[in-house]
Amino acid sequence: MAKAMTPLVVDLSSPFSTEKIRTVLLPIDAQTTGEASDAAALTAVAAQIGLHFAPDLGLNLSLGVRARGAMQQRLAGLDVLRGIAALAIVFAHTVLLNANPVPPGTANWAHAMTLAVPMFFALSAFSLAYKYYGRLGSRAQIQEYALRRFFRIAPLFYFMIGLWSLRRAYVWDAFPTMGDVVINSAFLFGLSSTHYESLVPAGWSIGVEMIFYASLPILFLAVRSVLSGLVATVVALIAGYVAYQATADFHTSFRILNVVSSSANFMGGLTAYFAYQELSKLDITWRRSLSVMFFGLAIVVWLAVHFFPTACGAIASYGWRYYISASFPLLILSAALVEWPIVVNRATVYLGTISYSVYLLHPFILAVSQDFRQKIYAALPDTVWVPFLVTTAFVYAAVIAGAFASYQLIERRGEALGKRLARPRPALAPAE
Repeated sequence: MAKAMTPLVVDLSSPFSTEKIRTVLLPIDAQTTGEASDAAALTAVAAQIGLHFAPDLGLNLSLGVRARGAMQQRLAGLDVLRGIAALAIVFAHTVLLNANPVPPGTANWAHAMTLAVPMFFALSAFSLAYKYYGRLGSRAQIQEYALRRFFRIAPLFYFMIGLWSLRRAYVWDAFPTMGDVVINSAFLFGLSSTHYESLVPAGWSIGVEMIFYASLPILFLAVRSVLSGLVATVVALIAGYVAYQATADFHTSFRILNVVSSSANFMGGLTAYFAYQELSKLDITWRRSLSVMFFGLAIVVWLAVHFFPTACGAIASYGWRYYISASFPLLILSAALVEWPIVVNRATVYLGTISYSVYLLHPFILAVSQDFRQKIYAALPDTVWVPFLVTTAFVYAAVIAGAFASYQLIERRGEALGKRLARPRPALAPAE
């Protein structure tokens, strides 16, 4: 080390973490290049004050700087938002794909809740910018990012392809073609007007997400501030509208769900990230006030749709969807700026953690439980509300239980494998 420096102790623990982490960050002279000796020095300092030095937390020792990722805390409020969005989608499909009668008015709510999917797009953009902005400047960093993203998404998606293929073979004696398997395995179905819905029901959004993941390093070169984010959002809105008009001969759902039409949601999420970077520097009083204000503005957007349906357009129209999408960056900022104890707790945060499993599993559970839910309808009193509430509660319980299992058995193991593969390998010692 060039000279002795006072260690900076950073507590990375969170009341919502599954494990407590404390680490030591030692400022290093910018000219220092001895990576191995730096790590040894940090370990020694940590031992002196009774802490454990974890070099895999993202310290960029070779540059002599504290890596931004090591200093970041997970934004628990965003996990809560993911969990709420996932539950909204489950409710929407429980109603819209229900062969039994549903209470009056629930279909309108269900249609509105399908917009939780573009909310996921905005959340993904914000979260990835929060984690990776400024850290995708080299080939090695992009490779690490790509590996970790792939193994975050692919294992469960591939599992669901297999599960749905088995069900189709058993129930309908139908098998996917080799072309279907290839385009789904390569995550290219989002680019196709005939395959965009995927072999996995509700999987269309995964195709859109993966295209965004691939383009993120390039987007970071263009979107670098709130202003450029707003410009990108406007450009994406225009491009989406042009794509919507140009695909008039295609299926209506493809016109709305394709990657171009969805791009404005991602740009809105990136814009929210850059706004957060500035607003998070304010003291807690200001952040609380802004959090409440953003939440209130998001509610105003939704109420306007309720009270002025003609002005806002039909429920499935392109314009209506994007008017509602204006509320997503507001909700994200509200959740990111302050963790409100009334909604942020271990249960709600964990629900957000398993939200990907909730999303991909729930159509399968709805499909295999259809006969059972019909029997519940037949056994309960001849009203609409009672059997609907009972069967909906059953669906939620089954989905959450299945999501817990798939997260533990598939998602976590896939993420761990991705981290191992992305971890930089130590350089070989030069031959003497």
